[in-house]
Amino acid sequence: MIINDGSEGKGIFEIDYKGPWVHEKGYNSRFEGGDEHWITNAQFGSNFPSFIFRFIGTSVTIYGHKVPDGAIVDVFLDGTKIGEIDYYNPFRIEKTVLFKTCELENKEHVIQVILSEKKNPDAGNRQEASIDYIEVFSPTGFPVKGIVSQMKTIFLLTGMDCTLEYFLTPLYANVFPKILFSSSDESIATVDENGKITAIREGETVITLQPEGIDSIEEVNVTVKSDDGMLSGFVADDSTRSPSNKYFDILESNYCNNKYNLHDTAFLSDTVNSRIVIYSKNKAVYNVNVFASDFTTDLRDILPKECIDLKFMSEVFAHDSHEYIADSIYGG
Repeated sequence: MIINDGSEGKGIFEIDYKGPWVHEKGYNSRFEGGDEHWITNAQFGSNFPSFIFRFIGTSVTIYGHKVPDGAIVDVFLDGTKIGEIDYYNPFRIEKTVLFKTCELENKEHVIQVILSEKKNPDAGNRQEASIDYIEVFSPTGFPVKGIVSQMKTIFLLTGMDCTLEYFLTPLYANVFPKILFSSSDESIATVDENGKITAIREGETVITLQPEGIDSIEEVNVTVKSDDGMLSGFVADDSTRSPSNKYFDILESNYCNNKYNLHDTAFLSDTVNSRIVIYSKNKAVYNVNVFASDFTTDLRDILPKECIDLKFMSEVFAHDSHEYIADSIYGG
């Protein structure tokens, strides 16, 4: 297993940096993943930095670069010093082995690397250290223990479909089981072996996700409404947008069958421009009439309706995400 230096955090298979390490990016041909962490005494001064790496496995190899100004650092395993890394080399070399542990018991361990005042007698004075990536070996691999759905509730109209989004835990797992999907009422919505839900008729159902052979289950509540002449709307401002990843939220929050009249309040909180957004699904909007009353402030100042300029402009927000849904939402 390769752990890139950019995998930062305090968890298993994450690197916890202490001090002002520089994260250098954009060098795909030089570093694993195109990035590397490094530091010199120009960054840390007299406050010596370190990094901590937690892992499960039987051995670890640390890779990075060595330079003429390389430092000497102490390496600790589970709280005991087990060696040093000498970052000195007469010329710069990259992706080189910095340190490798001996054979360990296959369990959780903690590696800590701490800079100090020590340096090679031939090294310069910048006390440079680095880390590019860490290689962990485990003879058993890391099986999945759970599943987490990123979608807890889903709103669909009949005929629509969407694919479930989820992730497996722990995030470092590399032994993957088959994921089982099921619907509590397939007459309302079905789900296939890839997690694709298809809405059949109005109603509610529960979609279940479970890694095969693992006692971890996630449930997603699915509501299906009829796709009959959906028309709705709301008041927005010029900053309102309708990105494709908000498609299902727009449908759910604005769903109302055969709603042909919209009444709402505009120009709140000194908003200069205001829009009335009308949404329909799979049909255009015609013969729109827009009316306004007198605008009144909290101080009872009045802007007569005759002085208010109202225009209706039609534009189309098409659903264009990775999901295949033959729908368009029309907005005006």
